[in-house]
Amino acid sequence: MDKPKPKKRPRPTQDECMQWLRDNYPELYLKATRERDWVWIRGSRGDALFSQKTTDLKAFGFRLKMEGTHKLSDGTDAVWYHSCQGVWRPSFGHKYKNRRKYKAKSKNLMSKSDALEFAKQL
Repeated sequence: MDKPKPKKRPRPTQDECMQWLRDNYPELYLKATRERDWVWIRGSRGDALFSQKTTDLKAFGFRLKMEGTHKLSDGTDAVWYHSCQGVWRPSFGHKYKNRRKYKAKSKNLMSKSDALEFAKQL
């Protein structure tokens, strides 16, 4: 009997992420910015601004960048991010990335014993 797959929680949109920040943490909302499909919160790892809020941010779906900081387009650094449900963009070539484009032709070679038998029949 197959188990049904657990349903994934749908990712919130950027508007929903920004609204959550505005409602719960207005000081972080002022530092938040949108970049492509993500919402980034400006700051560095040692900021006291994030000290008491990490569990709530993680619970909503924000993640801490593993190494270093992310350089935003305006030149500032950001560490906390949320991958939001952005505008659908087609992805080209990802489905068939690891497949071979052609099959190698197999060489039809005879073994030595088969070649000797064939030669004897001639």
